[in-house]
Amino acid sequence: MDRKQQHIEERIAELKAELTALGRMRPGSLSKQARARGGGYFQVSYSRAGKLHCDYVRPDYEPVVRAEIQTYRRYRELTRLWVDLELELSRHMQRLAAGEQGDP
Repeated sequence: MDRKQQHIEERIAELKAELTALGRMRPGSLSKQARARGGGYFQVSYSRAGKLHCDYVRPDYEPVVRAEIQTYRRYRELTRLWVDLELELSRHMQRLAAGEQGDP
């Protein structure tokens, strides 16, 4: 195993560890909506299986939903990075198999 391969595999292992440590999550965006007769409420909007969904969120539960959405965004970022690293590793392994020089 060369240095580059080792570095990529170590980074993938770090991402996997961080992914397993993530807590509760949900997709969507949270917004405050105004009522016609005054006051307001929170709703979370998201798409799932090609359909748009909107859920009412109790005001006392708003911080929890906000944290879940933030966790989901981190999950998406980590999985994007993981796929990028897997692609880079695959390309690197192909170059090595073809006899090109990698990093010593």
